[in-house]
Amino acid sequence: MGRHTVPVADIMLQPPATGRRPRLLGGGYDVPMGMLAVELGGRGGEHYRVAVRNPQAFLEALARVIR
Repeated sequence: MGRHTVPVADIMLQPPATGRRPRLLGGGYDVPMGMLAVELGGRGGEHYRVAVRNPQAFLEALARVIR
């Protein structure tokens, strides 16, 4: 399984408003069954997609770390 790293300082909670498809982080080709997708942005205009079980908890924890 693939693993990606993104510096925490580069993560933005709002994905960019571009027409590009988001890059799925964590390996695989799509979000696994039973999981939901959260889309995030990067400071350089990157558009990421992350598979999570609890999007609200994930975003709350991430917001505490990046602020």
